[in-house]
Amino acid sequence: MTETKPRVFISFDYDNDKALKDFLSGQSKNTYSPFEISDWSMKEEAPEEYWEKEAERKISRSDMLIVMVGPKTHNAPGVLKEVRITRKLEKAIYQIIGYKDGNYKPVPDAGRLCNWNWENIKKLFSRKSKAIILETHDEKSLSVVIYRTGREVGLVPKDFFKLVYRVLIDQDKGPRLAGFLLTLVR
Repeated sequence: MTETKPRVFISFDYDNDKALKDFLSGQSKNTYSPFEISDWSMKEEAPEEYWEKEAERKISRSDMLIVMVGPKTHNAPGVLKEVRITRKLEKAIYQIIGYKDGNYKPVPDAGRLCNWNWENIKKLFSRKSKAIILETHDEKSLSVVIYRTGREVGLVPKDFFKLVYRVLIDQDKGPRLAGFLLTLVR
């Protein structure tokens, strides 16, 4: 049985880092690549109103958003809007540092930064290990995933948290779950 490839919206600083999007898309086509991408990202600039509607439509059809981080990405208006839209749609967000050298600032509210290497790319696209997925989140983004998971299994948050705490620490309550889980995997 063939596994479907994830639909990825690639967010990047259009004015400074378009090549990063092309490089990631190209890397996915390499025969030895551990992943494939269906690129649903915006291909060109567009008038503001159309651009936001089109970005939301494409992000809603994607499984995740990957932010390709360059020197100015943390201030790029389009990237900030795409992250905001993705958070509203409760989709996964990952940040990949696009260049080898430099000190890069993470895009606000978009999770932790990952270096661009095969091992990290494999982790981002692995659906087999939840611990690996945990490592790609910060506390805020993991909280979104936790609440979404509870809703997906049909539990109200109170019952879902109680269940998780029972499994993890044999208690009905515990510390903030996202921070606690991140502590366990680090």
